[in-house]
Amino acid sequence: MKYALSNIYTLLRIYKKIKSPRIKILGLYLVSKLGIRHLSIRIDPALSCNLFCLMCYFSQSDVRKQKKGQLSEEDMTQIARIFFPKAFQLVIGCGAEPTINRDFMKIFQLGRQYNVPNLSIVTNGLLLRDSQIEEMIELGVNEIILSTHGLTKANYEKFMVNGKHEQFIYLLNTINRLKEQYQSDRPAIRINYTVNEENLKDLDLFGDFVNSHKIQTLQVRPIMDIGGKYTKLLDDSVKEQYNATLKQLKTICDTNQITLLGNTTDINYSKINGDSLVLENVYTYISSDTVKKYNLNSTKTKLSTYKKQIGWTKNLFSGLSNKTSKKSHINNSLKYDIL
Repeated sequence: MKYALSNIYTLLRIYKKIKSPRIKILGLYLVSKLGIRHLSIRIDPALSCNLFCLMCYFSQSDVRKQKKGQLSEEDMTQIARIFFPKAFQLVIGCGAEPTINRDFMKIFQLGRQYNVPNLSIVTNGLLLRDSQIEEMIELGVNEIILSTHGLTKANYEKFMVNGKHEQFIYLLNTINRLKEQYQSDRPAIRINYTVNEENLKDLDLFGDFVNSHKIQTLQVRPIMDIGGKYTKLLDDSVKEQYNATLKQLKTICDTNQITLLGNTTDINYSKINGDSLVLENVYTYISSDTVKKYNLNSTKTKLSTYKKQIGWTKNLFSGLSNKTSKKSHINNSLKYDIL
C-alpha cells in the first residue's frame, strides 16, 4: 500500500528560513486558531530501556528505579483522539526505548487512522521484530531513527552498554532486505549519532558504512549533559576536528544523496536558543506520567482542556516580550541545520 506523505525535512527547511522568533510565534498561533495541524507529538510508550548507554540518564541505576510505567492500549486510543487530529508529526520514542512496550505498534496504527502525515520511531532497534518492520512498511511509516554511539564495534558496545554491534548491523540489513522485498522506499533509515571526543573518529568510517547500508539521513549531535555517566561536552580543543569531520561527511552525503543534519554553531550548547518558546509549544511530550498528570485517559479530556492546563497560549505569547525566556538555555531542540 502506498501513501502520499509530506517530507518533514521540507518543513524544517522552511522553518529555518524564517529568522524572526516573533513571526514564528505568531504563525504558530495563527495555524492553531485555523485548526491546521501544528503539533509534533513525541510519545514514550514505556519509561524504561534495554540498554545502559553511558551518555543517557538510563545508565544511572537510581534513574532506572525511578522511571517506570507504560501506556495501555486504552491510553493510546485516548491520546490519539485528543492530539492526533492536530499533529503534523508523530514520533514514537523520546528518551526511553519504545519497543519495550509490546503494543507500541498500536500508536502507528492510530497515527494512520488519524492521517498524521509524518510517522517515525526513535529506537536502538535491538528489540525490533521482522513482523513489526513489515507492518511499518505497510503503514507507510516515514523513518526508523536509530540511536547510534559508535560505528566500530568497540565504541558501539562501550557507549551502548548491553548492546551488540553485530545485532545492530543485522538490523540494518533486515530493514533493507524487507524494504526491497516489499518494493518500498519507506521507512527510511536515519542514524542519530551522538558525538563525544572519544567516538568522533568513528565518523571517518561513514563512507564505507554508507556503501554497506542504505542510509537516507544522518544527524550528528554533540553530546548533551542529560545526567548520564559520561557527561564530558565537546570543547574548543576538538572543534577543529569536529568541523573537519562534518565537512567530510557533507561531501559523502551529497555524493550519496543523504540528508545531513548537524550542529555547527554551538557544540557545547552555551548559546541561547531563540526558538525555545516555539519549540516548547510545538513539541508535545506524552508518557504514562503525562497521562496521569493531565488525565489524558479520560473520554472527557479535549485538546483545548490540555492546552488550558499547561497555559499553552499564555506561554506562547510570553515570547513576544523583549525578555528572554528562562528556558531558552535549557531547550536545545532543533539546534542543528540541514547542511
